[in-house]
Amino acid sequence: MTYNNPIDLTELESELHSLHTIRRMEISLQLQETMGETEETKNLIALQEQVSFEGHIRDLERPLANYRFIEPGHNNDNVQLGSTLVFRENGNDTETYSIIGTAKANPQAGNISDESPQ
Repeated sequence: MTYNNPIDLTELESELHSLHTIRRMEISLQLQETMGETEETKNLIALQEQVSFEGHIRDLERPLANYRFIEPGHNNDNVQLGSTLVFRENGNDTETYSIIGTAKANPQAGNISDESPQ
């Protein structure tokens, strides 16, 4: 199960659309241009790029096949997916963290994975 918020899902769908329509065509044209080249290296590089590209598309499609939206947490007694935590230590500035799915975890940006060590 992959956890996403609606914004992440929209960004993922937009990237996939661009890859399927624009980038796939560019790679296909590049591969066609290398066909018949006397230098096999150019053709091999184009084939490797296509294989890598198709793998990237599969990596992006996998979360879309099995996702659940993160709903903001409203329970003040439990920390859960979608919860936002605000910390203040010894009168210092506050630090805010959101509990999210692992795909978008970035502690420096205040996003902590629900699978982070306890």
